[in-house]
Amino acid sequence: LWRGAQSYDVDAFLDPSAKKAVLSLSQRLLLERQKGAASSFAEYLAVLPDPPSLHPLQLRWPKELVVGSALLSRMHSTILERDTACMEELLAFERVWKGRLWALSSVWTRAVHLVGDDSEKLALVPLMDFMNHWTPESGTTETWSCFYEVQPDANAVVVLAERRISKGEELTLLYGEFSDAQLLCNYGICPDMPGRNAWDEAPVSIGPYVLTSPATASAPE
Repeated sequence: LWRGAQSYDVDAFLDPSAKKAVLSLSQRLLLERQKGAASSFAEYLAVLPDPPSLHPLQLRWPKELVVGSALLSRMHSTILERDTACMEELLAFERVWKGRLWALSSVWTRAVHLVGDDSEKLALVPLMDFMNHWTPESGTTETWSCFYEVQPDANAVVVLAERRISKGEELTLLYGEFSDAQLLCNYGICPDMPGRNAWDEAPVSIGPYVLTSPATASAPE
């Protein structure tokens, strides 16, 4: 899942191994919720929120919102395709569409990749998964406040301070080197200030005619 979660290539969101891991954890969520109060995770499941309001499956985006950006349009269609396929595969575990979307979005937006001494796994870590993403500003030296690591001997995930943290300061994690388009489409996080994210991209499309057309007075070489 690490490849699918960290790559700038939006097609990596369709990575088969990432999709398999996400579906497996989504199925587990649904099965645990069906147990009700008998589930060992009942209290945790009760506080998992509904899908982000801007999730592509939750809200049909206006066409004019995505046509202005080739990157956003491609990201949106890729994630819509990915999640539609996942929703179909979860049908055997949950007939209610909203329930399937809850489980799937919980995993895509909250799960982390844990690496131990001899294993790797996708996991939901209660409490830690309520920490927000930190977005870097261009030209700033400020960093996110926390990181996490696995302690296999204690069978635990520990959150550690990345730097000195002020009293009352929000604890944040770095979800990944995500552009605003990735944060919006996959997490439903809308940028509070456009153009602030240091990992934003500005793709430029160059048609073949630009490379093959002979130079002219109005369009020199």
